Amino acid sequence: MKQRILWLLIFPLILWSCSSTLSPQKPSYIKYDISAQQKIDSTIWNTILPYKDSIDQNMNEVIGYSETDLQKQQPEGTLGNFVCDALLAQSSKVYGKQIDFCLVNYGGIRLPSIAKGNVTLGKIYELLPFDNMLVIQQLTGKQVQQLCDLIVLNGGWPVSGITMELGNGAAKNIYVQKQLLDTTKTYSMLVSDYVANGGDKTLILKNIPQQNFQLQNHQTLL
Repeated sequence: MKQRILWLLIFPLILWSCSSTLSPQKPSYIKYDISAQQKIDSTIWNTILPYKDSIDQNMNEVIGYSETDLQKQQPEGTLGNFVCDALLAQSSKVYGKQIDFCLVNYGGIRLPSIAKGNVTLGKIYELLPFDNMLVIQQLTGKQVQQLCDLIVLNGGWPVSGITMELGNGAAKNIYVQKQLLDTTKTYSMLVSDYVANGGDKTLILKNIPQQNFQLQNHQTLL
């Protein structure tokens, strides 16, 4: 009986809600533009100034010099080549032996270019701003082929220690350390943990064991 009474009470509400009409509401908002012309809040500025001075001093440190403009491009660009070459060379020193090749996903490089001239520490943090870790994975020759095919489908990614021709949806003439790819061999690859964990659709790498360097990209690059 109680359930019947409850239903009789709820049923008119259901009919009323179904018959009612909804009218769209026009949202209201206030737009605040932040620019260099904005008046500085002295309280906030005085709070952050000691930290800003310290960070600027570190980030403005010149750590290198580029003899030419470096450009981020596909299928290959000088900026991507620089990143991969530096990571592979320095990581091989830390590892104690030559790592066969290095791969960086195209989207992981966050600057379109670095101009000719001095290169600061801050510029490197802009270039690779993520806290990814570098790891080594051991790939079979067949897995290297699959990975290179994926690179081709993505329009080309920065690499070092490995070359390939971009065919029609597949990689051809793949060379690792200047040797033609051997599907019976195993190769060591340096890559970020983001890519190793399947990021940017690299699902073929997800279940392959990782050897962790315990070094971040910026530390290893330097």
